[in-house]
Amino acid sequence: MPTPLGDELERERARRTQATSDARAGEPARLGWLESAVDFLEANEAELDRALQALDTAAAGLRASTRREDQLSRRLATANVVAATAQQQLDAERAWVARQVALVEASQSWRLGHRLVRTLRALTLRRDGSTDALTVIVRQLGDGGQSFTGE
Repeated sequence: MPTPLGDELERERARRTQATSDARAGEPARLGWLESAVDFLEANEAELDRALQALDTAAAGLRASTRREDQLSRRLATANVVAATAQQQLDAERAWVARQVALVEASQSWRLGHRLVRTLRALTLRRDGSTDALTVIVRQLGDGGQSFTGE
């Protein structure tokens, strides 16, 4: 006499056998699809390799350009610091010269010497320069030194 548990077991075996048979029947179709996918990937492998190589080359070029740009930025920053320092030194020297010229111009010996030169020029009938060297220097320092450079 068959038992309900035995009947259930038989039905499960039959169902699994049927599923296995169905799976085996569908295998060629699945295998065909897998084979076509593999063929497609193999056919495009060379093209993908070329694309990857081109991307690697572009990335290497970009890294080299970035390094070059960084080097140029550092050089420019250094040049700016040097230029600022040079400008500060030039301004300090220009101020020192202006102070020295003002001291000389204010001195009594300069005034006496300048009067003597102007008198001698008049006695020898030579034309007077009408401006003394210290006045020219003060004027040129006053315009930022552009008269010195011709700008």
